[in-house]
Amino acid sequence: MALFINHEFARAFSLPFPLKERVAVDEKFAVRDLVYVLNRSPRYWVLVLGEKPTRLYEATRDTLIEITEGGFPMIHTGPGGEAPLPGGFGIKKSAYRDERHRQFFRQVDAALRPFLLEDPLPLVMVGVDRYRAFFSEVSAHKDALLASLGGSHGRTSAHRLGELVWPQAREALAEYRKKYLTELEQAIGEKKFASTIGEVWRLAHEGRGRLLLVEQDYHAPARIDESGLHLEKAHDTNAPDVLDDAVDEVIKTVLEKQGQVVFVENGVLEQHQRIALTLRY
Repeated sequence: MALFINHEFARAFSLPFPLKERVAVDEKFAVRDLVYVLNRSPRYWVLVLGEKPTRLYEATRDTLIEITEGGFPMIHTGPGGEAPLPGGFGIKKSAYRDERHRQFFRQVDAALRPFLLEDPLPLVMVGVDRYRAFFSEVSAHKDALLASLGGSHGRTSAHRLGELVWPQAREALAEYRKKYLTELEQAIGEKKFASTIGEVWRLAHEGRGRLLLVEQDYHAPARIDESGLHLEKAHDTNAPDVLDDAVDEVIKTVLEKQGQVVFVENGVLEQHQRIALTLRY
């Protein structure tokens, strides 16, 4: 399973639980453990499109928590929603209703924007075909779309909705993992990558790291030279000059310099000695 973390997280060192329940983390908590917790609990937004109402959820695996701020849940109060459609000669009610739905979903998209800016997670869209088509047509956040689930679920419980949405989200996140491994292959072809903990350490500290891929159980005790840019493998982990785990420090450095971190399964990066870094230049 892949994990995507941005630099704001690195600065704050806080777990991105629901917006009102952010939890500060002691800096002694290992960076690897912090990142791994998030890796094992992938998060995403769920937007359930409907007239009465449209709901927004923050999801962690198959657990959904409804957002009840920032305008959500939203009800379509105009014509075609709670208000009746106008009558009279020459009025095409279906076209009028459709345009009013587009306007409503533009409002939904505008209300969604602050949440995606605050917490730029992938988005799962839920709703009947017409509503999903309208939202896709007007949304400025198409790039965030992770998966889509059909059907009318305005009255579906959060528990049941999580059971329906999570399998699709999980499958889509697996595709993201393939995407990042492909990105590594492209970087190798362009000679814009680094392998081994020593090379990755140096280039990450130079600020050249864009995407760090690391096997989930890889640890590397090491000594750092006076320049701070070179490592020496250490066997005596109890020695006072030995860094417990250089991998944790590399993860922290990449995040602080606005890079991304992706954990992969053990053995995937064997030819790179369990760690690889794609480079900005």
